[in-house]
Amino acid sequence: MNKKLSLIILIALDISCLFLLWYFFEEIRQVFLGIDNQTDMVVFSSKHGFFIFAIIMPILHLVVIIEHFYSEFIQRHSKSMGYGFIVILFLMFVSAITISSVIKAKVENAGYVNCKELEWSGTYSVYYTYVRNQAICKKLAAEEEEKKRKAAIFTPPNATQY
Repeated sequence: MNKKLSLIILIALDISCLFLLWYFFEEIRQVFLGIDNQTDMVVFSSKHGFFIFAIIMPILHLVVIIEHFYSEFIQRHSKSMGYGFIVILFLMFVSAITISSVIKAKVENAGYVNCKELEWSGTYSVYYTYVRNQAICKKLAAEEEEKKRKAAIFTPPNATQY
């Protein structure tokens, strides 16, 4: 693979990381808008903090692009860049954990109650549902149970085999 093609691939990855960051900030904005508008229910995922890892990809690709054009710069500053890379990785891990905790604390400080009956796990994250009070939680849990019961009625008996 030549250098021009690899640079095009890196730029495409960076653009996809920017879209991922936009999605991350939009999801967080929706949670905070729900709190500000005092909606009855706020749902957020435990994975929100880990979208911050999308920042590290463009930084690493910037180093590769700099090396492509200014290889002597990398050779002169390789030790400090190594330390910088370690610091960036550490900050990414800490900020990923911190962002999820801050979102959860912000929702709880706004007066919402965690509705454990409506929590569900995705592939690699947990979706938390916070409601204004326990009455809303019980009502939503009953509606969800009714949906599951109706879905079970229409499921063919051998559907789990396929």
